[in-house]
Amino acid sequence: MSRLPSGYRTSWPQHQHSSCISASAVSIQRSSLGGSSGCTSVLLSEPNPRVPAVCMIPPYSRRRRSAMLPERGVDTGLCPRLTKRDIVSIWSHRRHRTRRGVHEAGLQAATEWSGRSSIARALPVGELGAPGARLPAHPPPPYPRCMAGRSGMSATEASAVTSVGVLDSGVGGLSVVAAMQRAMPALPVRYIADTARFPYGDRTPEEVAERTLALGARLIDEGCVLLVVACNTASSAALELLRERFDVPIVGMEPPLKPAAERTRSGHVAVLATAGTTEGERLARLYESFAGDREVLTVPMPGLADLVEAGEIAGPRVEAILEASATDLRAHEVDEVALGCTHYAFLRDALSGMLGPDVEIIDTAEPVARRVRQQLAAHSLAIPDGEPVAAECTATGGAGPFEETLARLRAAGADLPMLEVVQEVVA
Repeated sequence: MSRLPSGYRTSWPQHQHSSCISASAVSIQRSSLGGSSGCTSVLLSEPNPRVPAVCMIPPYSRRRRSAMLPERGVDTGLCPRLTKRDIVSIWSHRRHRTRRGVHEAGLQAATEWSGRSSIARALPVGELGAPGARLPAHPPPPYPRCMAGRSGMSATEASAVTSVGVLDSGVGGLSVVAAMQRAMPALPVRYIADTARFPYGDRTPEEVAERTLALGARLIDEGCVLLVVACNTASSAALELLRERFDVPIVGMEPPLKPAAERTRSGHVAVLATAGTTEGERLARLYESFAGDREVLTVPMPGLADLVEAGEIAGPRVEAILEASATDLRAHEVDEVALGCTHYAFLRDALSGMLGPDVEIIDTAEPVARRVRQQLAAHSLAIPDGEPVAAECTATGGAGPFEETLARLRAAGADLPMLEVVQEVVA
């Protein structure tokens, strides 16, 4: 299996904001900085020249060996046989650590469709001719998720390549999706609720990590170019593994202990989280880095996430757990509370009413939404404008029970995002 020569990188045209390169020639550059972070650009075009689409293909990577799927793909002749995942994942390719974008000038190349197959190969500049060189009249169609810039496309279709994947053990991560929709209403979001394995807090870190990796791979297969692990327990168990396995930006969750420690006046802060988070190494590192001389009270609140997952965010059972926790927080003179479970975001107002105005409750949904926006911009991934787009949700435990939970949450006044629940079940 051959490799792309070290240091090759794609040269984009001037209109980098565009999600489509509307020329028949693409540039491949050998970066003077070296390294193996290169990729090859291949122009895929439909018979209508006004609707081209560009796929950029990464070089073979040790990280991606297990990701190669036996599907038909695109081959430049310089790198290995590529799959659907490779084609869509390149949109989030980390082009170089300098983050200065892609340089111009370099080795010129174009693409040529090879007969009836879906293989395209890079040509030397001498074989290219002038920009706009004719492609075959009827090349094989590119994968739909790689297409952009089509006349008459909706915001969702045109921005499908910049869709963001969000995963959680259940409904808790929807609080993060709601914050993302407030910040980026037209951003397509794919959400997986692993309700078949809820709660993650009762599972071993190894189980959680394995499942999180599987769901992350699924979202990348579907074309997501950025992953949000909207679960503190999953982030603690699998965030570093995800970043080693997949070459896309990954945003995780952690209890907001740092801002709580910075804002406290009494010197007493609390972290409300599940046992999987309170016992994890990630929270221990936060203590070492930010707690300082502050007293940190960890409150696992057993059973509370289960009630939220059932759609119960009010009533005597919820109030009993919250009141017991509030009593403990008052006894320790806590004035800053860090929510370390996304499910608890739906109970923020109820808990605030019990603790009073002198206690601040810090949630991570809004900061995570800002981080997603920053990561999209840093990786030159367009944030679409236009009408709000509903998030596409899949529940591993089935759509019916998930929709019933959503209905109960809406009836109780929960702040939920725009959603479209699909019937497919992820095993």
